[in-house]
Amino acid sequence: MNRFVGGAVSLADYTPCGAETREDQTQRAAKRTSKCAKPRGRLPKIARLDKEPEKQEDPSATQDMSISHHSKIPQPSHVKAPLSISIRVFNGSPGEYLEQWIAEFKILIYGFADEQFKIEALKAYTSGRARELQNSFNSDLFVSNSFEKLLDELRKTLLPQTPTHYLKILANTRRSPNEPLDHFTIRVGELVHKAFPTNDSNILDRMKMEYFINGLIADLGSLVRNHTPTNLNKALKYANQYEGEKMARRKDFKEPKEAKPKALAAGSDALSAEGQ
Repeated sequence: MNRFVGGAVSLADYTPCGAETREDQTQRAAKRTSKCAKPRGRLPKIARLDKEPEKQEDPSATQDMSISHHSKIPQPSHVKAPLSISIRVFNGSPGEYLEQWIAEFKILIYGFADEQFKIEALKAYTSGRARELQNSFNSDLFVSNSFEKLLDELRKTLLPQTPTHYLKILANTRRSPNEPLDHFTIRVGELVHKAFPTNDSNILDRMKMEYFINGLIADLGSLVRNHTPTNLNKALKYANQYEGEKMARRKDFKEPKEAKPKALAAGSDALSAEGQ
């Protein structure tokens, strides 16, 4: 018996029982695609060709750099041996060059004004003859408490003792602000004897006087020179005289005479009038 009545049936519309249709094939293909394994996690990042890779800094390198920088900074003055200063120890042997070592040492402590720290650092990095020389001035507070004066003593003893060397020192010798005049006179006299190897007392005394006056502050030196002293003793006498007058004027300025109270002054005037 015919299933369709009144119409033609094409082979395309006819599907045998149990056969797979196109729809079934399409759905099956879609399921097969969905079952394919998908990549897990984030996709790898593709580096841009126009951008240079960033350099990663090594934290240890940064730390070492900061340590090396701070290691050059001297410690406070209470540290007796500032080991943070990196410099060779100077012992005063003949083969060592003192001026070069002093120049290196001053570069390392540049910017530090603490006098006691500089003295302690100087002693910490000297040994042998250089250390013994510094210790010999422990009782002389005028030298032992001054960094520059300790350096001068090292130069006097450890540098070649030639007249030319001491002439250079004399040319730059100045009296320190708190140095007594007698002490400055002795210091100049010792340098003159080393700079002028002669037995002529007149020449030596003349040189001592000249370098003594040159080492005074400008106003005091001018006042002494105006008196045209003929020897060192007279120059020292004039210098002491002017300094004494200067100190007296300062004392008078700081301590003015007290004025009498007005009431007492009026009473004394009345008594003097009655007496007349």
